[in-house]
Amino acid sequence: MDPMQITPAMSHEVPLATAEAAIDYTGGAAAQEVQATVVPDMPTVSATAQPSVAPPSGPLVDLLAAMAKGDIDGMRTIIAGDMSVLGMTNPRGTPLIVGCEDGLLEPSKLLIDAGADVEKAATVDLVTPLFVACEKGHLDCASALLAHGVDVNKANMYGETPLFISARYNMTECAKVLLAHGAEVGTADKQASWTALFCSAHEGNVSLTKLLLALGADAEARDVNGVTPLFWAEAQGHAEVAALLKDPPKEELEMLRNQMEAAKVASAPARTPFLSPHVPPPSCLPRPLPPWPPPPRHHLPPRTLLLVTP
Repeated sequence: MDPMQITPAMSHEVPLATAEAAIDYTGGAAAQEVQATVVPDMPTVSATAQPSVAPPSGPLVDLLAAMAKGDIDGMRTIIAGDMSVLGMTNPRGTPLIVGCEDGLLEPSKLLIDAGADVEKAATVDLVTPLFVACEKGHLDCASALLAHGVDVNKANMYGETPLFISARYNMTECAKVLLAHGAEVGTADKQASWTALFCSAHEGNVSLTKLLLALGADAEARDVNGVTPLFWAEAQGHAEVAALLKDPPKEELEMLRNQMEAAKVASAPARTPFLSPHVPPPSCLPRPLPPWPPPPRHHLPPRTLLLVTP
């Protein structure tokens, strides 16, 4: 296009960088005319003309900010002012999901003690706080959830359990604590019919593969392709895992099985009641006063006689 044909209406559609490139390319008097045509018509926005956007506010925003700063007292005040904030969600999920995903142990424990739903999934794929804690390897957060009785075998919409997720992301310590709380080793997902053993074999995780075999994982299970975990271990070049699947060490697996049986958690401790920072413990609260005046013992006025006739 001839630079002389650029109109003011078209100049609004030409980025400044494009106009400058055209100026550099043409040069001379034509460049001066292009500059005179394009540059004056480019929209200019001053710093003072920009509309002011108020920062987001509300109990959820305030709670998440307090969590990020580790402000436990501030969290208590916000929750005491509006308990419904525990179930509010943003694109990342509930406050508890955010806390477990970021590894914020003390804020997450406070949310649990305040009554946050440890089973609530705020996304369409049914991912709960335990899933994100295991995926990110936040063992303390996962342990806090398990201590409050979260379902260790609850699956997401793909049929994946927290143990499956731990094995897929090589979070061995999280897998151990899940197994200690009764995680099932034979649960397969809905997409590929993989169990946790398939994941550990695919990732070459020797210690987790031993642990799963010790607790009864089926090394001969087949996925939708009709192959076993051994196939995937060999395909990924994990020779040690492949040798383990071919010839499991029975004595070592028996020892691991006994260790895991001893580590299994019998029962979860009771919840710690949530208290506002302005409310003293129940033992310090005064006894409630009886209603005044005291209610009558009967509904009949005094000195009322009842005549009963046959």
